[in-house]
Amino acid sequence: MKWSSVVIGSVVALLGLTAPMTTTAGTIVGHVNMAGAVTYDTRGAGTGLAVLDVAPTGGGTGSVVELLAMSGFFGPGCVGTCLGGDGLTLGTFATMLDLTNDATAAPPATYAPSGVPIAVANLFSAFTDPDAVGLHFNLTNIPNQVGAACTGLENVGDSCVEGPFSILGTNQGLRINFDFFGNFIRGGDSGFYRGSLAWTVGGMTFATLFNRLDVTGQDILCGVNNLTDACSFDLNLDPSAVPEPASLLTFGAGAALLAALRRRQAAKASKA
Repeated sequence: MKWSSVVIGSVVALLGLTAPMTTTAGTIVGHVNMAGAVTYDTRGAGTGLAVLDVAPTGGGTGSVVELLAMSGFFGPGCVGTCLGGDGLTLGTFATMLDLTNDATAAPPATYAPSGVPIAVANLFSAFTDPDAVGLHFNLTNIPNQVGAACTGLENVGDSCVEGPFSILGTNQGLRINFDFFGNFIRGGDSGFYRGSLAWTVGGMTFATLFNRLDVTGQDILCGVNNLTDACSFDLNLDPSAVPEPASLLTFGAGAALLAALRRRQAAKASKA
């Protein structure tokens, strides 16, 4: 998929609260799982620009995402470097920033191109659990995925990559995955993490997806005719080693080349 103006339903400030001071810096480790809903808002056919917009859409900020599971620093019974109290309570909410690879969409979206180092503060913040005052996540990298480039001719069972997205064809529709790296921070404690956000666009085929991206410029949603509802996503964050620098195409150039490749292959297929 094209990672044009990707806007992720945004994260807001820290509710004006001050993080408690810690006397000794510790390393944050542990699993966090969240959920929400997202729209892939295209920024023009064939441009490779889009917005990942977390519901409710628009305005540069989206709705909070609900915390579903946690462990380690975030969980109850933590030993060592811990959030404190009883950890993050199930059902805790947090806000998340809208992201885009289209510089003209920022603001209100936050500009975050893939394949290059970035510094986006507070991708996640404003956790509603009182134990999590001051906890936030700073985004440092959105890697381009490794694998066979999408052509738009794939079918059920096939997988391919488009910039920072990996796409799998299933009997239910297209399963789209988007990875990112960054740091959880709370006071003097911090930990480097990898996040994986994934959603299924029910009933959509590769041909329909890339017709929208390359020809019509329609947004990618769920619901009636994939045009009416934001798609539910699940988000997992886990400790990670610092990734090696990617030797892949950067987002803008890669999107243009992949679009050209699809057009050539589609033209060949139509003549066959």
